[in-house]
Amino acid sequence: MKKSLFILGTILLTTIAVQTGIETYASNNSFNQEQIESKTSKPKTQYSELEFDTHEEAKDSIQVIPEKSGIPVDLGNNVIGYQEGGAGSRFITFHIKNYGVFIRTNSILGQDNVALSKEVVQVLSSIEKYPETDHGLIRADFASGMMSITWASDTFVKSVTSSDLRVSIEKALTK
Repeated sequence: MKKSLFILGTILLTTIAVQTGIETYASNNSFNQEQIESKTSKPKTQYSELEFDTHEEAKDSIQVIPEKSGIPVDLGNNVIGYQEGGAGSRFITFHIKNYGVFIRTNSILGQDNVALSKEVVQVLSSIEKYPETDHGLIRADFASGMMSITWASDTFVKSVTSSDLRVSIEKALTK
C-alpha cells in the first residue's frame, strides 16, 4: 500500500513539475523501472457506486443520449452515429443494447472522431456481455483519455473508469 501511494505521489508530483516547468531529475535505478518498461502492465481502473432511494432516481441520474441528434455517420456493424462539434471538440453518439454511447475527440489535436468511433464500435460489437441494466452510458473520451461505463443496478448507479474501454467493461462485469 505504501509503495502504491508513493508511486501515485511521484506521478502527481511529476505531473505538477511538468505542468509548471520545474526541473526534475530521474535515477536509473528506479524501484518500479521494471513495471514501467513492462508491456504487461494493465490500465488502472476506478470503481464508484452511488445509492438512490429508487431505481427510477438512479436511472434518471445517468446522462441521456438523444436518439438522433446531429449529422448521421455510418460507423459500421449496422450502427449509425450522430456527429456534432464545437470549440475544438467533436462528439459522436449512438446506442448499443441498453446503453447510450458518447464519444468525444479533440479536433485541435488532430483526433479523427469518425475513425476512433468506428474503432469503438468494433470493440463494443466484439463484447458479448454487458452489465445488465435498463439504462446505461458508455463514454469514450479520447480528448482526456478516460473511458467509462455507467449503469443503473437496482437503486445504485455504478461506474468503472479506465484508460482502456475494454478493461472498463470487463471490470464492470465483476461488480
